[in-house]
Amino acid sequence: MSMSKILTRVKRYIGELALRRHFAVLLQMVRSDTSPIPYTTTHAIPLDFSFPKEFKIADFRGLLFCHTLKGDQANKLTSYWLDKESFRLFADRFHRKLGLASPEFQGSLLDVECREKPWWKPRELLSGREWVLAVFALVGAGLGLRDYAAVLFAIPDVAVVYPDAGHANAVVGQEFAIPLTVSSEVRFAPVTVSFRSASIQPESRGPTVELSVNPQILPNLTAAQSQSITLSGSAPQRSPASVTPDIYDLIVTGDSKAGIISGIILGRRTLPIPKRELWVWPAKPVAPHPTFSRAAGSVCELDGVAYISKSYPQGLPAAFALVAPAGPSQPNVHHRRFQQ
Repeated sequence: MSMSKILTRVKRYIGELALRRHFAVLLQMVRSDTSPIPYTTTHAIPLDFSFPKEFKIADFRGLLFCHTLKGDQANKLTSYWLDKESFRLFADRFHRKLGLASPEFQGSLLDVECREKPWWKPRELLSGREWVLAVFALVGAGLGLRDYAAVLFAIPDVAVVYPDAGHANAVVGQEFAIPLTVSSEVRFAPVTVSFRSASIQPESRGPTVELSVNPQILPNLTAAQSQSITLSGSAPQRSPASVTPDIYDLIVTGDSKAGIISGIILGRRTLPIPKRELWVWPAKPVAPHPTFSRAAGSVCELDGVAYISKSYPQGLPAAFALVAPAGPSQPNVHHRRFQQ
């Protein structure tokens, strides 16, 4: 099939759609109780008649559309007007513009019957305004379905972080509290977060110490929202022989759920909680025996490390006694204050 034939068929199809749309407007006007009654006229035209290039429907207020009819013996032109008054006002100008004589027939349109299309067949072409409304309606419906589908099928995505880097600190026998921040990465659906347990376990795999979690359940964590929970407990006793802080592993377990249906099918998802250490310090400064560094005259310097749980504004007072063998020189006792 040549390109010219394809273009001819496309133009014919577009013209048929436009004509059907114009008749649909007439049908709507006839069936409406409030709309004016359309008015139609029929004129005889020459066999070689064609619409002038400068002819425009918009130049004749009330003219809906017009078309030509080809017969065996003669051709006709039919025009459709909003009502009889519109035709009466613009009839002379319309006839002069197209070179028409008085109409052979004119009258009001009383009734129109046409074949109803099944709902599954494509509709006629829409106007620009209808296309815009249709697009906005589809977008609104899509957004609504997305939000509702998220409530049903959302997969939980929760981040759990400690607010500060490094390890947590506690003093033996005293209460401590460790904050934990929980945030949701799920859009358009709330997330339920539950913490099952929290405990500390020494690295030597000794007995586990349970901690309390407050609050234990976050029932409605929305998108981009963060909430804090607190892990609290009492620092366990230390080994008397130990001089360094005791190190415990902080173990927290929990799960989350988002969508209603996904929660039933997939169950609850375990929370990815990062590892954190808890260092338990002695209540009083503890220091092992210092080592000899150097001696100069009557002064002797010692090196040592003192383990403390908190800072002391006055520093750390400490006294060392140096005992020398019996001899001409008497032992010096040197008192020294360590500053933190």
